[in-house]
Amino acid sequence: MNALKNYIKLSSILAIFSEAAKIHYIIDIKLFYVILIFNSFILIYINRYKFSLSFLVLLLAILFHGVIAFISLKIPFKLFLSQFIGITLVSSYYYNVIKLIGIKEIFEYYTKVAFFVALLGLLMYSLNITIWDPERLHSILPEPSFFIYLTVPAIIYFYKNKYYYKFIIMLIALLLAKSSLGFLAVLIYLAFEFIRIKKIKYILYALPFIIMFIMFLSKNEEVVMRVNDTVESLNVFKNKKFDESINLSSYALLSNMYVSVTNFTQHPLGTGLGSYTYIYNEKIKDLKIPWYIRTLKLHELNKQDADSLFLRILSDFGIFGIALILFILISYFRPFKTENIYNIIANGIFIYLLLKLLRSGHYFSVEFYFFLWTYILIKKEAINEN
Repeated sequence: MNALKNYIKLSSILAIFSEAAKIHYIIDIKLFYVILIFNSFILIYINRYKFSLSFLVLLLAILFHGVIAFISLKIPFKLFLSQFIGITLVSSYYYNVIKLIGIKEIFEYYTKVAFFVALLGLLMYSLNITIWDPERLHSILPEPSFFIYLTVPAIIYFYKNKYYYKFIIMLIALLLAKSSLGFLAVLIYLAFEFIRIKKIKYILYALPFIIMFIMFLSKNEEVVMRVNDTVESLNVFKNKKFDESINLSSYALLSNMYVSVTNFTQHPLGTGLGSYTYIYNEKIKDLKIPWYIRTLKLHELNKQDADSLFLRILSDFGIFGIALILFILISYFRPFKTENIYNIIANGIFIYLLLKLLRSGHYFSVEFYFFLWTYILIKKEAINEN
């Protein structure tokens, strides 16, 4: 049984770093799907595959909401079904894996793999070995944003447990990813960790470093360009057209934001799970797309995931989605204190969830439910241990 548990632990953690391991034949066939199906049968065979009652209730609520919305709006039901099945399979799998292995054991194993991936990324970066962009570190992952998502909880874990050499190595890797998402993660963490009345003096001590960090960001052309373009293009909500020189990243965010917010104002209760791509095709017709983006056939950029999990949930579930997000973030939030291992784990995942809400709107991305279930279940495990 121990050997089987170790295999489940190893394969489940390696799976969340396997986003680049896929082949495309009609659809993307990922290594993760193979691991998911095979391991699920193992869990069923050893009678360790169960569902949480509250999770089943939530799935039924999503099903009821989707059926009503799709029938009333005459949206093809297959859009709902594909998303519902994916969410059910991936989320239930990681729920059972975490219950089998235990939170502390599996999360500590995750941090070891994350550290190795960062080391490998530094080696690949120094040797100019890449699978996406030689100028930005992303290790074995498809792009820098994936590297940020998957390593931020581990970076915070190493820092708060005073594993400083591992923390410094991973922080260097984060900076070399040159991702605005990584810089944002640092700022959010500093805000939660240090901005308290009793710790104002530490902010004053850190002020020179904060100024240096801001100056560093100001020298990063990609970050500055994205911020400036995004701010200047917010008038798309008023005149429904973009500046012809807008960069692709800002266009993707603003166009999807327009679709999501517009749909929310018209359907505040949401249009159902999986409806976003259908709604996008209708709403994007309102906008005047820059000529060069149409020429490159990139006018539907990120329409599959709304470029943001929050925007997609806002469109699909409306006020119900907002209420669910707030409930999860607030109910399972743990204070940013270093002496409690459960707090440390939850703090890192809290930052991850905020980043995930801002970008990447896939409902069943490889790592999402591993982190989400850890964040939810950690409260009960901490209470039981105490």
